Amino acid sequence: EKLSNLPHSVTEKCYARVGLMGNPSDGFEGKTVSFLIDNFAANVTISANGTTDRIEIHDPIVVDGFDGLITHTANFGYEGARRLLQATCKVFADSCFKSGIVTHFLRGFALNYSTNIPRMVGLSGSSAIIIALFRALLKFFGLTLNDLRIEKYDLPRMILDVEKVELGISAGLQDRVIQVYGGLVRMDFSSSQK
Repeated sequence: EKLSNLPHSVTEKCYARVGLMGNPSDGFEGKTVSFLIDNFAANVTISANGTTDRIEIHDPIVVDGFDGLITHTANFGYEGARRLLQATCKVFADSCFKSGIVTHFLRGFALNYSTNIPRMVGLSGSSAIIIALFRALLKFFGLTLNDLRIEKYDLPRMILDVEKVELGISAGLQDRVIQVYGGLVRMDFSSSQK
């Protein structure tokens, strides 16, 4: 596909996850039932920036006074999402290179995100940011999971590896499975089902 046929800008969204039953037994070879709620979501927008190779990752912090700063820090911590965005871009690029896709990287972009998913309350905010970005990268570069030789059932593990392997964050598969598949999902994480 020619670069000129690719979209100038794309936005992708991923909703928050609620563990209805079994949470957090995905880390202990248990069973869970989860669903997505559309009250909370992470949004990622990627826009062409007119360069052939510059990538701009925007993680802006704009607050109203010290009260706003304190609230923002309580909700998002000190690091923001920049490391999640950067690690996701790295894993995406690695997947492209492993699949022999390199011509698409002659396209620079600016990456912005927003989220209203509360932090540290078990609604899967970090995985929502990662999944929204991965979807946006696919669409921006005109690729599919098939192009990257990734089966849909392997995507949750790949998204989990962004956090666990790239960033050393302790996490389980439940969040990523429901956020990839949507709906209401019963999951069995027993060793016989892996």
